[in-house]
Amino acid sequence: MDFVDATLLKLAATAERPSLFDQAALAQLAAAAYDVDALAIEGPYQPSFEELRLGPHLASVATAEGEWRDQSDPAGRTELRLLLGGVAPAPGPRVDALWRGDIVARAVPLDSTIEGAEVAWRSSDPVEADGAVTVAFSPPGTAQPLPRELPVAVALLIRDSAGLSLAELLAGSHALSERLDRLPVERPADPALRPRAGTVVAWLLPAETFDDPGWPGATEAMSATAKRDARRAAAGEWLADEGIGLVAVS
Repeated sequence: MDFVDATLLKLAATAERPSLFDQAALAQLAAAAYDVDALAIEGPYQPSFEELRLGPHLASVATAEGEWRDQSDPAGRTELRLLLGGVAPAPGPRVDALWRGDIVARAVPLDSTIEGAEVAWRSSDPVEADGAVTVAFSPPGTAQPLPRELPVAVALLIRDSAGLSLAELLAGSHALSERLDRLPVERPADPALRPRAGTVVAWLLPAETFDDPGWPGATEAMSATAKRDARRAAAGEWLADEGIGLVAVS
């Protein structure tokens, strides 16, 4: 059985499904979906599968926009925007599964207080004063990180490394993201959680993909395992900025 089918069967098995998503994968998925630095989010992470659909059919949708005017009222104008199903080509790559649920992370309490502030002026010009403010904060408290649920909708793309075209998969993922934005698949998220993407596209690739020295991030002094991990981490970082999560499947 090839990698794609074997991974699909693991997704189908409720007991095996969480094992596909290690801590590095969940951290990168969270970073693709949310501004985790601003939220002071950290691990350990845990996936929650509210719904997982295998081989979902994503309807093609086209948008038609227009307007008409009332000739008796020159200032009057009516705008029209229609979503038309089944009339557009199906852009983007094959979607193997659609996951709707949460990534449960830990939020560090921001309980430091301002203890003082100092202003140092580098210029005495009353018009263009130049200076700096130094703010002193108290040490953080001893409160333990609290669980925080990050709602996610993730389109899972399972791909073998054999014949993988990074450029084609990246372009197809962006086309898929635009398509998903027009479909009711994303989970509502609190704006206070600082969402970065409505629906995240995730790549499930063999961990051996990152044995290829063409992936950046490793140094010659590292062991083979450390090189793989470093290349995976570097790839996951820039992919998260593209709204794409990375899952390396062992």
